[in-house]
Amino acid sequence: MAKRARLQVEGRIGRRLTAKKISRGRIAERGYEVKRELIFGSSLRKVWEKDKGISQYEQYFGFAGKRSKGSVKGIVEAKSAALGRPVRVLDVGCGNCYFLAELGDLFGNRVDLEGISLAKPLTPKKWSEESEKMRVPLRHLEWEGALRQMNREFHERIKAKELTVHTGLAETHDYGKKFDLIFSVETIRRSINPVKALVNTLGQLAAGGEAFIHLTVGEFGIGLLRKRIQGRTLGEWLTEQGIETIRLKPGVYHFVKKTDKEIMIPEF
Repeated sequence: MAKRARLQVEGRIGRRLTAKKISRGRIAERGYEVKRELIFGSSLRKVWEKDKGISQYEQYFGFAGKRSKGSVKGIVEAKSAALGRPVRVLDVGCGNCYFLAELGDLFGNRVDLEGISLAKPLTPKKWSEESEKMRVPLRHLEWEGALRQMNREFHERIKAKELTVHTGLAETHDYGKKFDLIFSVETIRRSINPVKALVNTLGQLAAGGEAFIHLTVGEFGIGLLRKRIQGRTLGEWLTEQGIETIRLKPGVYHFVKKTDKEIMIPEF
């Protein structure tokens, strides 16, 4: 009995360790890193988002690896050659704008770069103002300095690369222009209304424009495209609107606008 009980305990420990490894692996795949630290006498798990640049986006889209034939650089190069003018690029869920900044480094004035996020990080001046309003200043937290640095780097980045950053919802934001290329990683599925967010995002495509959308790991995208909209599935509705849907891999789609007519965004 003692041996059996010991084996059961070891089995539970082994399963927990395996679960932790899987969890950390999934977190890392999504561009995050985990670190345990002792704060105020308690062991807390802190999750920090890493800078997501071109190489990280390519992993999400399935462009990484020896067998892959695509690349973000190749897509922008081809679009630039076809248009003969600056390529209008939009990143939906641009975060810290690291991806856009790297595109700016590669292509310079051959691209016009814009992004959208729910909110911009506070400027250093605004950060100080908000900190002073609080009864307990943010300075008592050991990571406050890191957050200040992240905010400072963000504002320096958008100024240096001449990026345009919108704040708003992917479901409803009006950018005032159309885009030749749209990229989005793990933003649509986290929106309030994923169907509306996807439709509004695709509605920003110019004629011949392309969108590379990472919806999630797995088959969330298939379920989303089967949602009913005006009496037919979303996939069928997009086809009627002149948008071709190409599945790159589970959860990742390439949309191409084949017509110059305006997408009639329905009421939701």
